[in-house]
Parts: sequence; C-alpha cells; structure tokens
Amino acid sequence: MDETKSDGSWWRTVPGILTAAAGTITAVTGLIVALQQSGLLGAGDKSRQQSKNESSADAAAAAPTQSKNSPAPSSTVIDAPAPAKPDSAPRPWSESEAVITSIDGVATVVSAESLSNCISTGKDLTLSSGQSIAFEKMRAFEFARDNVKPTLTITLLNGKTVQGSMSMGCDIAGTNDLGRFSLPFEKVKRVEFKR
Repeated sequence: MDETKSDGSWWRTVPGILTAAAGTITAVTGLIVALQQSGLLGAGDKSRQQSKNESSADAAAAAPTQSKNSPAPSSTVIDAPAPAKPDSAPRPWSESEAVITSIDGVATVVSAESLSNCISTGKDLTLSSGQSIAFEKMRAFEFARDNVKPTLTITLLNGKTVQGSMSMGCDIAGTNDLGRFSLPFEKVKRVEFKR
C-alpha cells in the first residue's frame, strides 16, 4: 500500500506554511523600511541616525590635519579656533534654514531639514575619500573653483573645517514656502545653515 497520500494543497504542509510566513515577513519588512526611509512612516529612529551622524562627524574631526609639506589627501581636517558662543541657544534643526547661494550670487532659503543630496533622502555630503558628513553637523559648505575639480570646504559646528572633493553630478534640493528648489552642485557656490 502507498502510505504517501497527498491532500492536494501544499499550504497544509509545514514547509509550505514556513515558506508563506517567510515571504510575508520579508514583504512587510521591506515595505516598512521603504516607507520609513522615504519619510512617510514616522520620523524613523532618530537616535540611531543621530548616533550615526555624530560618529561620522567625530571621525572627520579625529582625522589628522594636513601638513603644508605633505601631499594633499582627498579630504583634510583643518583645526580652527571655535568662535565665541552666542548669547541665545541655536534653533532646533527642524526650525533651521539653509541659504543656498549660486555661483551667480542668487541666494535661496529652504528648510534645513528638507535639504537633500542627489534627489534622495540623503541628508549628508559624501567626499571622494568616502567620508560622509551630515548636514546637521555643518555650519556651512563652500566650493572653490580655481582647480580643474572644485575643492569643497565644510565648516563643522565645532569650528573645524574639512576639505576635499566630491562628485558634481547631482543636485542639492530643499523646500520653502514656494515649493521645491533644486540646483546642480556645479552651480552651487555656498550653503550656510542658519540656526
């Protein structure tokens, strides 16, 4: 006699149930991650993102400074005296503004929190050296265009500056009361964060 009797449905087998459960969990997890990264599902895990951003800026601040006689690395941290602290506390990042100045001298103000890099939710700049620095850790960044490849100088909140270069094939974008604003990096002169 044949003892392997089939019910006709794979859903009633343990491997079938496990396969269906794994597929459902994977799909739901992917959907949650996509919604969270796009900003449609809550603010995300701000403490984890803040910790990640702090470690990026700390790594940039801990990098060795460039000697005048050594060859220039792709990014350099330069010590600068910290400016005097203002009498009033800075505004929270969610209320801060970014002033984007084009090479033509036209300044546009957008919400600092809405600022993104390369038509994404990227809230940082990635230097050619691989170092990423969050906008929230910056006072300003500026491009010097006296070389073949523009030099980027980023001024951090602690007053230190980081110099390097980056890919210029993207836009910087943000929103203001008029709507979305976008400018290719090759047309950006300076971005200053008003807190």
